[in-house]
Amino acid sequence: MPTCDPTTAVTVEEARERVRVTCFTALRGEAPVGHVGLEPELFPIRVNSSGEPGERLMLYGNGGVIEAMDALAAAQPDWIGQRRDGGGSPSYRLANGGRITFEPGGQVEHSTAPHRCAASAAEDVEETSARLRMAFGDSGAVLAAGGVDRWHDASAIPQQLNAPRYHSMAAYYDLIDRRGRTMMRNSASTQVNLDFGGDGTLKQRWCLGNLISPLTTATFAASPSEEGSVSERALAWQVLDPSRTGFPVRICRQENPIDTYVDAVLSASVMMFWRLDGSASIGEPGFSFGQWISGGREGIGWPTEEDLDYHLTTLFFEVRPRGFLELRSIEALPERWRFVPMVLLAGLLYDEKASDQGLASLESIGRELPLMWRNAAHQGLADSRLAELACTVWPLALEGAKRLPEGYFRPQDLDKADTFVEQFILRGRMPADELRSALESGPAAALRWMVEGTVAA
Repeated sequence: MPTCDPTTAVTVEEARERVRVTCFTALRGEAPVGHVGLEPELFPIRVNSSGEPGERLMLYGNGGVIEAMDALAAAQPDWIGQRRDGGGSPSYRLANGGRITFEPGGQVEHSTAPHRCAASAAEDVEETSARLRMAFGDSGAVLAAGGVDRWHDASAIPQQLNAPRYHSMAAYYDLIDRRGRTMMRNSASTQVNLDFGGDGTLKQRWCLGNLISPLTTATFAASPSEEGSVSERALAWQVLDPSRTGFPVRICRQENPIDTYVDAVLSASVMMFWRLDGSASIGEPGFSFGQWISGGREGIGWPTEEDLDYHLTTLFFEVRPRGFLELRSIEALPERWRFVPMVLLAGLLYDEKASDQGLASLESIGRELPLMWRNAAHQGLADSRLAELACTVWPLALEGAKRLPEGYFRPQDLDKADTFVEQFILRGRMPADELRSALESGPAAALRWMVEGTVAA
């Protein structure tokens, strides 16, 4: 909560230390080959008798998402706990440390615990997906993957999380662009979380994670638009508040990532102010956290460390440091290809040779990240420079993955990554291309692709 006494407010130096401890220290593993966490998001869509997409399941109500989840929790109490309704945001804790949560449009999100190897992370996601499929199948629904849900307009999907955070976020983004609704209620991603490693790898992995993001956006694009772009999800992010999306200003291996990120944190606009009575009011685009520290805010006061902690949760850069690297640029992918980004990114960041070679190939785009990101959303691998980088960097990443210790990956996940590199990357193709073809074949074919990742013969 803000304070009325400026002498008790957080200072810039205290903010810097708080960011260092909160974002770059906790859970930072020292092993060269680190943990893996995954966060897939999916759309719950009811299927009609012709196999075509029907209505999106809402969180609440008869036959809704929460009803299905509560039934699952009652039937399998050794695996999933009862629902918690913290501040209007329902969640379920899994016995293995993971969680099931929801996005404002009812998208279902599975956040795994950190796993010591990619093989156990993939097994966790597969087991959870199987249980969720069973639960939602009883409601006549499937869990579909893609960057956006093409059959339901964001404006027609109500905001279903009642926490003040989400109402304020929606109002804030409405001040900027209506595609904030698309981002909140109608988009889905698959986040890959990797360790920073020790002090010797921190700078390199931070730099490489940011530099690879436009290429990741292009390679795994899975939300083709009617206007011809390949990633409608990325385009939505790109028109929203640039002070908290995209990339910090300085990305190169010579820069201290903590200093770079602190500058970004202080420059980002304040999205929401908490008030002493527990209510919230939306921020003003252009009024930064650094300005709040230096001059306070009339009617609000000055920020405290608690306000800084909340502000950190409202930043959505393509790479977010949370004691680990949260890599956010991947669209939700169907089952067939779901673990390919995990294999390639872990191989690139965790194998020393692949990391060195990949960074050498990508350093030239360090000053062009916003441009490359825009090109990735519009053209994907049809952009010649992105295609060239993809054909250079991703094979390096795949070879790096194959050099990691035996058992770190499941053989089938390495095989699928190999197939993806051959069938998509080296041919300049993307999941968006397959989905576009499926959409042309009809809604049933497109929904099948978004669930399985396969196309009809």
